[in-house]
Order: sequence, then C-alpha cells, then structure tokens
Amino acid sequence: MAEVIGKERIVWLDYLRLFAIYFVVVSHTPVSAEFNLPLTYIRMPFFFLCSGLMFNVQREGTFCEFLKKKARSLLIPFATFHIISYPFWLVFDRNFGADVADAYPWYEPLPDILLGRFAIDDAPLWFLTALFCTEIIYFFIAKYLNNKQILILLPVLVVIGYLSQAYISVKLPFMLQTVAVSIIFYALGNIFQEQIFALGRKNFIWHCVSLILFGSILYFSSIYNGKIAMHINQYGNFWFFLPISFIALLASQSFAVILEHIFSRRNWIEYISRNLIIIVGLHIMVGKLLKFITLYIFNIPLSVYQDTIIPNLIFSLVSILLLVPVMMFVNRFCPKLIGKFK
Repeated sequence: MAEVIGKERIVWLDYLRLFAIYFVVVSHTPVSAEFNLPLTYIRMPFFFLCSGLMFNVQREGTFCEFLKKKARSLLIPFATFHIISYPFWLVFDRNFGADVADAYPWYEPLPDILLGRFAIDDAPLWFLTALFCTEIIYFFIAKYLNNKQILILLPVLVVIGYLSQAYISVKLPFMLQTVAVSIIFYALGNIFQEQIFALGRKNFIWHCVSLILFGSILYFSSIYNGKIAMHINQYGNFWFFLPISFIALLASQSFAVILEHIFSRRNWIEYISRNLIIIVGLHIMVGKLLKFITLYIFNIPLSVYQDTIIPNLIFSLVSILLLVPVMMFVNRFCPKLIGKFK
C-alpha cells in the first residue's frame, strides 16, 4: 500500500495507518471491552479500504505482473512470519503461554497455515492472505469495468458479502469467506478515491467537527451492534455494520488530519508506516516476550493488564517501539524476507 499520489505524499494517511495498526496491537491485549468495542469497526475495514484507495489498475500492468507483485509483498511475508511463529508457538505457547490449557497437538496450526487461513500460531497473518485474494479478484473487476460500472456492481458485492457471513460457517482456503466482505471496502476505497482525498484537504475546524460528530455516532452505534471480527465473519447486524464502518473510517480520517495539522510531517511516522507488515507479523510474539519480562524480571503481575486501558495502551506502544530495530535490521540485511526485492 503506497502512500504517495504522484509526487505528493499523503501525510494524513501515514498517521491513519499508524493509528490503525496501533489499535490492532491494542486489540490483542486484554484491554477493556468497552474501550475496544468501537475500535473493531476501524481496524481491519480500514486496511482493506486503504488498499483500494491506493489501487490504480492502469499502473499495474498485466495480470501476471500484478500476481507476482502481490505474491511477493503478501505471500512471502505470510510464509516468513509463520516460519518464525510456528516454532515459537510450539516451544513457548504450548508450554508456557495461553494455549497450555487447551493442550493443542503440535500439528494444530499446520493445516491452517498451508491453506492460508487464520492460524493460532500467529493469528493476525490471516489478513495477508485475505488481502491477497481481495486484490487479485478486484484486479479482474477493475480491468474490465470502469468506476461507474463497479458502482453499479457494488450492491451485488454487498449481497455476496451478506450471504457469505450468513451461511458460510467454515474456514475457506485463503480466507475467502472474509474476502466476500473485504472486497466491499476495497471497492469503496477505489471508487471514491478522489472524494476521500478531497475530504483530507478540508480545513482543521471541519475535521474537528467531523471527529466529534462521526466519533459520537460510531461510539453509540457500536454499543448497539456489538463487536465485529472479520476473520470469523462476525458483524452483528450486517446491514448496520457496513455504514458504521464507513462512519468509523471518516472519524479516523479526521483524527489523522488533525494529527497532521498539529505535528506536520515526521520521518519516523513515515518509516513505521512503510513497515507495518513487520508489526502485523511479529507483534504477537513480541507482546508475549514483553509479558514474560514484566512478570519474571520486573515482578509486575499480569492482572494489571486485565480489563484496563492505560496499561494496555502503554504495553502496545512499547511493543511497537521494540519492533523498530527489527524493521531497521530487516530492511538493511534481509528485505526479501518481507517481500521487498528493490
């Protein structure tokens, strides 16, 4: 997902991506359910919409070139992180971690890894295969239809998404049951590129009002509809989930633009924004190691994290900061492991 349109860098998009990945990390802590609830409408829908926002079929060449590009940038990291996380899960989680009580056999994650599904050794990696399929399918749509025709097709995609979440209860290869919904957000981001970027150019006051208005709607609507989880097709009322998620994205965009106005462009924000895939793949393992250190070295009981907010926000921030040296090492010495070949 690039962050540059022409020669102009979209600064608020860097802030928005960092904001979204931060709350992905927070969601994998025992944070207060009330705090986490509205954030579930921001995290994964945003990343699919953002990918569509930056997609331009005219720049992508042939299907084979696009397939190769996406296999490198998404499937290679998927394989790399599972090669790291599976031994970690096998040795650490099954003996000392949260999975001890469940007594999983050693081979438990392997079928899911091989089929590109949600796997317990590194749960967030489902997003990479879901995004891969979403982009490949949408490439064909955009190759043969213009934006007006895709807009006409959109209700069909919504109905397919509804039928998928209503009637498919099994985990399909490459998260296809989720792709039926994620492609809706991808299409919205792509169709409404100009309008979304135009909103980003609104003034500071407009975005302050937007954040308060849409943020309030998001908060109360999420209480009504409940928590969502795209990897298991959990959306509450599907017809309510779609507009809430779009409202959440508008609120998030306004928050990101406000941050841009306050802090302007920051190189470290851009750097982390370019390396989000490392956070996606490694934050679970880093978080478990951090808990081990806080418990056995600093004697901080894990109960301080249970159903709290501030400790988990700090914990998540530290987890991301610990991954910055990893980003630097990987980019310098082994970028191909995360699909960077140039």
